[in-house]
Amino acid sequence: MSENSLGEYITKNNIAGIDIFAKTGIPTSDISAYKNGRTRPIPAERIYLLSLIAKESLKDFLLLIFPKIKLQNTKKPDTKTSSLLTTSFGRLINSLEDYTINTISHKTGITVKRLKDLSSKTTSIIGGHELLLIELATNVEPGTHFTELFGHLELNSPEVQERLREEEKERSRRKKK
Repeated sequence: MSENSLGEYITKNNIAGIDIFAKTGIPTSDISAYKNGRTRPIPAERIYLLSLIAKESLKDFLLLIFPKIKLQNTKKPDTKTSSLLTTSFGRLINSLEDYTINTISHKTGITVKRLKDLSSKTTSIIGGHELLLIELATNVEPGTHFTELFGHLELNSPEVQERLREEEKERSRRKKK
């Protein structure tokens, strides 16, 4: 599991949790947990949504959020493994001609079992740090695989943002009573 600087980023850029919730639909309780470092890993899908709010490019945002991330090994292992690749992540891995699950595991430190689960189980959720490690291991620009997997995601419309802000304010008022 890799440390992240999301809380520091949110604080430094003075981004209110309610604004993140309104724009992305990520619950304020989760945002608070991310800010306070109580939750690791952060799902890659959420990292991508948060990047849409950021002032920086996706690549720069990823490198700011995961400043200490690095590969464990750079040499290729000798063995090859295969698995059923039924998820969008699995199809992405399958499209990487020079990289097997074993190679990626060796370079990133992510276990072969975890990579197989991400490739075949739709209930497995890839962490943002895991996807960034895989990008580094496969020699692609940071953000490339994020865009391939989550590029279809968008921030909420202004109307939805306003409705969610009101719902969150009402929820907060009820908690205080």
